[in-house]
Amino acid sequence: MKKAVSFTMVFVLVLSLIFSGCSSADSQYLGTWTATKAEHEGKTYTISELEGMGDKSLSDFRFVIAEDSKAYLTAEGTKMPLEWSKTDNGIKLGERELSFVDGQFQMENNGVTVFFEKTSDSQDIPTE
Repeated sequence: MKKAVSFTMVFVLVLSLIFSGCSSADSQYLGTWTATKAEHEGKTYTISELEGMGDKSLSDFRFVIAEDSKAYLTAEGTKMPLEWSKTDNGIKLGERELSFVDGQFQMENNGVTVFFEKTSDSQDIPTE
């Protein structure tokens, strides 16, 4: 009887490790991501520095990535639900591709690279 119980416990443990391992590749992407800096023509500026120069366009730039391929983007007062999917280099958020480098997302737009850091594990997507 002891062997049967031990075998069952080991089997359940192995199964749980297998199934948790399946989702771990995407789990690094899940959560809330906020713009922290931008790079243009070789110069890097924090969001605070940009705000100090009068550029508030990235002040509320953030997105949420949730498990069910749902996402939510906030930028310059605009809020929109999106879909996301994994790519070879990161994710596709709506129609835009973001690369994932050194634990940060990077988005290229008109010669500017915006960097996003994970600020929360929350996957809460607001409902409007």
